[in-house]
Amino acid sequence: MTGKSGRKIPIHVGFQSLWALLVLFLLVSPALIGQDSPTSYRVVKVFGKVSLATKKEPLQRNQKIQRNEPLRFGSLQDMVVVIDEKGGAYLLLPQQTLQQYRTKILTFGVSTRPGRILNDLQLRQYFVENDSLLLIDGKFSLVLGNAAFPMNEERFFYLEYSWKGQKIAKKLGCRGDTLMIDAKELYKVDGAPIDRAEVLQNYHLYYRNAKTEESVAYPDLKQPIFIFEAKAVDLQEELKLVLGSVVQQSYQEKYAKVDAYLKELYGRTGEMELHRLLKQLN
Repeated sequence: MTGKSGRKIPIHVGFQSLWALLVLFLLVSPALIGQDSPTSYRVVKVFGKVSLATKKEPLQRNQKIQRNEPLRFGSLQDMVVVIDEKGGAYLLLPQQTLQQYRTKILTFGVSTRPGRILNDLQLRQYFVENDSLLLIDGKFSLVLGNAAFPMNEERFFYLEYSWKGQKIAKKLGCRGDTLMIDAKELYKVDGAPIDRAEVLQNYHLYYRNAKTEESVAYPDLKQPIFIFEAKAVDLQEELKLVLGSVVQQSYQEKYAKVDAYLKELYGRTGEMELHRLLKQLN
């Protein structure tokens, strides 16, 4: 190999340079790769009983754990919501052994809430896509088209559930064209409160025409609805952690993220209740 001056350059010098570059790349690349992967997590919410494999104490909100640190789950239904240093959210789900877990990335895109529900097909589709409802402080609301679903003494919605072997049918309230679910009224039998732990977690929603004595199931008789409850004060604590990375974003962007987060982990919230929750966070 000959340079510009005509002097011969030993080929082995080129190989030495390439070897040096290769060694440098191997030393630097792990550090570069590590920059994209979180080294630790902060606990946002624990569902069930989860602890570090080396300790018996259950995980607590705000606790810092190392990425890939062994965890012990109480059952396959348990899980942990965590965030990383950049605000990314993840769901840690147990493997069959309950000693290992897989990581699911929680993505929060544009809110997919429908507009006002105007007909039978839209209401069926709503409950097909949202079979789990979250009552915040015991409340859930849903705006319906009055022409398709008038709500009065003759026409109304009711929920049916099983309690101590009995079928309980509870008429739901309304405010104008808004369907309302109130946990305090839902869990009463003969005017007396009942223990919600004694209620089977399978609900069926019906629209009743008392005049014709006809009841129509939504979404259908085969698909139940699941109802969960959470206190706003408890949700605020975990949402403050989740929203940490979007504190400078617009209200609409925060709304979309919180809406998606709650739907993923709990169920669909009422729009009015979600707005109230967000305002309490500000």
